[in-house]
Amino acid sequence: MNKKVFLIVSVLCLVLFFSFANAQDYIIGDYVFTWRAAKVGDVRMDVQKTPKGVSIVLAGPGGGLARLNMTPLQAMAVGDVLEKTGGYYDEQMKKQDPNMEKQVSAGDHTVSFSSSRGRKFQVRVRKSAVGAAVLLDKDQALKMGKYLRDAQKMAALLNERIKP
Repeated sequence: MNKKVFLIVSVLCLVLFFSFANAQDYIIGDYVFTWRAAKVGDVRMDVQKTPKGVSIVLAGPGGGLARLNMTPLQAMAVGDVLEKTGGYYDEQMKKQDPNMEKQVSAGDHTVSFSSSRGRKFQVRVRKSAVGAAVLLDKDQALKMGKYLRDAQKMAALLNERIKP
């Protein structure tokens, strides 16, 4: 009886050994690594690495309709425009026009600064006239602009540290 139990345990150990010995056959081919680089209120900036490369994701509340994917260079262009939010805010708060809007091109994206009668200042970032748009207030735009301007450095860091 002891010999049978010993034999069964030995066989089970061999089977387990050979099943783990083949673990080296696994290959990481498809992956998405997301680094939450910044979060200001309900707006966030993620740096994502996939087999296709690194992208910057700017997202607000609203799911896919408030999510923009861009290259690090595009993100830096948007960041440059967002850093000037204070000037657009001051200009629009002085005027009492019913609907003020200023659109600024940022590479492939458009940044719109709007207000109504010197109130309700809003910043909208979008890629095309229709589709996803991320809405920000003045403080979110200024803070997120700083992070977006560093997008290329963050992408390089992610490429250096994450090597599947």
